[in-house]
Amino acid sequence: MEVQMKIDGSRIRSLREAKAWSQEHLANAAGLSTRTVQRIEAENMASSETRLAVAAALGVPAASLMPEPPVPGNPVLVAARAQHSARWGWIGWGVGSACALAAIVSNFYNGYASSGETARALGVIGALMGISAGLMGVASTWLATRLRR
Repeated sequence: MEVQMKIDGSRIRSLREAKAWSQEHLANAAGLSTRTVQRIEAENMASSETRLAVAAALGVPAASLMPEPPVPGNPVLVAARAQHSARWGWIGWGVGSACALAAIVSNFYNGYASSGETARALGVIGALMGISAGLMGVASTWLATRLRR
């Protein structure tokens, strides 16, 4: 069984149509069956031999028929990742804050901390939550403006 690899079926279709070739014509030129060409264009999978045959028939380098990997600097991808990361950052902030508050209140109700100690701890946690939320807001805004450029 031949190993199948990803191939850019839409690029093959575009190149074929630019030459005004039918799928049958490309199949004959590449020495393949029409069904193979149909499958390549529809499923984006082909063996390396098939990829080479199609590339030769179309007169293009075989590497140009491979799907393009996502570009790390693509602003759309970077923005999506940043938005996803920011969402998880806020979720982590919320869960961490809730756990810290629950631990402080639990210590008070179980008698491990006095009301004064509990008040100080709640004040410190509140201040840290405010500072960290402000920093995340500033970082999110800064990142959003950088990505728009």
